[in-house]
Amino acid sequence: MHLGRAMLGRTLLGIVVGLAAVACGDARQPVEVPRDAVAVDPAATVVLHGSVGAGPWETQATYALVSARNRSDQDLLVTVGGVLVGGTGRHDLRSEALRVPAGGERLFALVDASGATRSDAVAEAWVLAAKPLTYPPPVAVTGGKVHPDQGRAVVAAFLENRGRTEARVPVIAAFYDDAGRPVARPFTVVTVAGGGKRGVQLVGPPGSVSAQLYTGEVQF
Repeated sequence: MHLGRAMLGRTLLGIVVGLAAVACGDARQPVEVPRDAVAVDPAATVVLHGSVGAGPWETQATYALVSARNRSDQDLLVTVGGVLVGGTGRHDLRSEALRVPAGGERLFALVDASGATRSDAVAEAWVLAAKPLTYPPPVAVTGGKVHPDQGRAVVAAFLENRGRTEARVPVIAAFYDDAGRPVARPFTVVTVAGGGKRGVQLVGPPGSVSAQLYTGEVQF
């Protein structure tokens, strides 16, 4: 689901669902599509340093925000990986898999595999896999809105659980500056009752003007 261009510029709203086929009741392994069906934008790739993870797993590390667009006419499960390149050589980034809707864009967060901080690094990223998804997402993001608040963007939406059982849903927000470059990708985890609906809101950093909201791996 996409919001129209308005005062906040480009605003995208979408969804990502669980990675396990069992979550959708289909154990078949999808056949990969050509990797060039997904375009990684080097101009929209940025390297940041700060907190990653949550709770007892939170730590400080370098990570890359990588924008990837699905140029096909079907939803894809896209895995993006890469490396950090700096004065001390090449360092692996942890890959991430997200559901990217047909014609849609998602912001991937690739964390330094060693959990290190590398202040002089730049990132190189590429598509590792792209598999078609033929089932609808079990948790939908609806009614999305973005508004400014004291020099930052705030994105809010509803989560609608289409399943019968309670779902644990990581909610991800990608924030962009006025030039369309990513500036942050925070997340939170919420619980939505089976067949239920719940509102969620995330606040961007100073200087953010637009946002994208989607979910991570849904657990039932």
